[in-house]
Amino acid sequence: MAAAAQDDAGRIVGFAVGMPSSSNEPGLERYVGDLKLLGVLPEVEGRGVGSRLVCFVAAALNAKGLLPMLVWTWDGSDRAQRFYVTRIGAHGPLARKSVPCEPSTMKFDQVAFVWPDADSLLRLCGHEQPPSQP
Repeated sequence: MAAAAQDDAGRIVGFAVGMPSSSNEPGLERYVGDLKLLGVLPEVEGRGVGSRLVCFVAAALNAKGLLPMLVWTWDGSDRAQRFYVTRIGAHGPLARKSVPCEPSTMKFDQVAFVWPDADSLLRLCGHEQPPSQP
């Protein structure tokens, strides 16, 4: 599932992509949804665009039974990590991995942030999780 945010002039100012998780790292098996991409133009940062996009993806993943979710971000990306923790309530970093950057031999470290409780994430986003059916 993908989403885009537009400003009043119709210009795309942000985007997000969510999908089933492909993480096979130990300890992350229960995170069945993955926030794969999130991008927001610098001039609209701090205006809630990123938060609304993450919430849209969370609601779409939830509708498909794909919560709880995680996101991988570059190690050292303090601004992104701070956003996930302080604005959207993520926990972490929970795991770390090195990702090859082909065609070179360089590797980049990524860290995982997670939302372990689907109900809390949906409430934070203004969505209520439907009650479980017996």
